[in-house]
Amino acid sequence: MVRPAEHDARDGQASGNESMTVRPEPGRVVERISEMVGSPWPTSEHERQSWFAQLGLSLDGAPVADQDGRVPRAMQFIGPPSEDWPETGWHLHRGQFVGVHWFLWAGEDEDATRAAAESLRTQLSARWPAIDELLSPTGGFTTLWHPADSRIDLYYHAPRNDLGPPAMPGVVQLHVDHRARADAAEAEALIGDVLVQHWVPDAVLDTTWAAEVNDTWVGRLVDSLRAGGGRTEILAELRRARHRIGLPDGSDENAADLIISRWRTRPGG
Repeated sequence: MVRPAEHDARDGQASGNESMTVRPEPGRVVERISEMVGSPWPTSEHERQSWFAQLGLSLDGAPVADQDGRVPRAMQFIGPPSEDWPETGWHLHRGQFVGVHWFLWAGEDEDATRAAAESLRTQLSARWPAIDELLSPTGGFTTLWHPADSRIDLYYHAPRNDLGPPAMPGVVQLHVDHRARADAAEAEALIGDVLVQHWVPDAVLDTTWAAEVNDTWVGRLVDSLRAGGGRTEILAELRRARHRIGLPDGSDENAADLIISRWRTRPGG
């Protein structure tokens, strides 16, 4: 799992039929996820809206911009909450719908949030075998499931007060994604990180063209790799990027080798 996470836990014993003090109840979350992974996954915006309508989720949302006000190629949206359901976030990659995420039970009593997180984990594992589980030193946990062509990532972030005031309450971060599309988005993010950290960092962080690096050249590098390109092709793309953006000549070999290494060890690769 690539997303950051945190965790420990007592075994959650609550079933979907038991009354819980949190909203939505874990059993209802599991039922909604089951509907999602058991239905055809949407691709276009029209399909996404129809799917959300069938699931009872708010259709509209605002795009999430980065700190410089740009909306990146891997677009994210946040829709409004309803009376008994939190805000729904969803994201696209290369124009295709990838999946949704929620932050659950952030405002609840800490014991209730932990119990709900454990119950949700138990109920999901009763339907699909967990393929990965991790405990964090801060008392949280992460669990991963792969039902059908989907991917469910559950992160229970335990309460923390070691980062200074204000204390961070416990919360469940839940993602339900189309597995192949999520893996592709994460692979591109790893390659983008190479450009930011190891290629020409000062220039990449220059906002006059950072968006072009993220939205054009990462995609070109990945397309080349998918087509079977190797070190020669990656070096050529990096040199084209230098020329296009007006950077001076320099050594691209280390970045090319890191890009190829990240690609070979990418999620789902």
